[in-house]
Amino acid sequence: MKILKYFLLLAVLSVVALFVYIATQNGAYTVKRSLFINAPQSTVYHYINNLKSWEDWAPWEEFNHDNMVFDATVKGDSAGFSWTSKNGNGSIKTIKAIPKDSLTQNLVVDKSTSIMGWKFKSESKGTMLTWSVKGTMNIWMKVTSFFQGGPEYIIGEKLDRGLANIKNYFSKELSEFTVDTKGLVVQGETYYIMEKGTADNENLAEEMALIAQSLIDFVKDNSLTLKGKPFAIIERHTATADSVSFSMCVPIAEEIFTTEDSQVQGRKQESFVSFNTVLKGDYSHLKTALADSRMAMEKANQVENFSKNVILVFEKSILDTRKPSEWITSIQMPLDDKAPAAALTRYSNKARNDSNNTVNEVPQPVMPTQQP
Repeated sequence: MKILKYFLLLAVLSVVALFVYIATQNGAYTVKRSLFINAPQSTVYHYINNLKSWEDWAPWEEFNHDNMVFDATVKGDSAGFSWTSKNGNGSIKTIKAIPKDSLTQNLVVDKSTSIMGWKFKSESKGTMLTWSVKGTMNIWMKVTSFFQGGPEYIIGEKLDRGLANIKNYFSKELSEFTVDTKGLVVQGETYYIMEKGTADNENLAEEMALIAQSLIDFVKDNSLTLKGKPFAIIERHTATADSVSFSMCVPIAEEIFTTEDSQVQGRKQESFVSFNTVLKGDYSHLKTALADSRMAMEKANQVENFSKNVILVFEKSILDTRKPSEWITSIQMPLDDKAPAAALTRYSNKARNDSNNTVNEVPQPVMPTQQP
């Protein structure tokens, strides 16, 4: 019995000694990881700086659409979001953003605060991305960390996984694309609402999606009927190397009338002929898709009407999935007003049913007017 007591006493003393040892260890830590990303410095910066993109790559299971609540600002200084989950609650706030260079963020998890840093270094053919976390462990974090391999292992594994996800996004999601030149179509008459916008090339998808969602909400709030996918009229004469001006639109079933100073405008589309090309992939490949489309038009002896604007129909967009490789965009290139006969049969108003000699309605594509 005495031997058992000695063993128990020894065990207790060992636990106390271990606890004292752990408690007296330096709680400060800094964990840092770096990875080369095959994308320009500005592109990588804009992606990380936009906190909504963290849903795509963050290595924490808690970071998903259902758990995350975004602040009014999601880019640059004061941008932030919070989350709640069974594993704990937390928040991230950007406290300093130096464009294309670095980000400093405040990370709070269950009242424990640490500082996250991002560094974007331009290199040949890409960007060296560095992600660091710096903080101080309390007594319970020290104990947990001791038995799980230390902060270098626990935090380092998350940083490695997050950087790998970011690399995969740029190597797969942004690089994979296809272009399919479909040919001539006649776009039918329809009604739509629109709102003007301007965005730099880095944020084009996000800005268009924001306006598109606002227009869809407008349709619902005013008891209108949505009739098709969102689309954008690209104002070719105002486009620059860095930015794009556009009119974001959604088709509706009935005509509405608005005042000239209204933010949302009602419009009517008259039928017109266009050359259709489908891009599957990120909008950064639009330039290639437009070039392929013009080559196909030249081979088909079709002439582009430069007095009218190019139209993008978002068959599948960021409103449907955050994976750019799955986005499907129909590019409508306007042609001369004299429609070729071959195009006129593509979307005729009626089609003959040979089995019973009855006439069936053929669904017409819905497109915007050329005068936003």
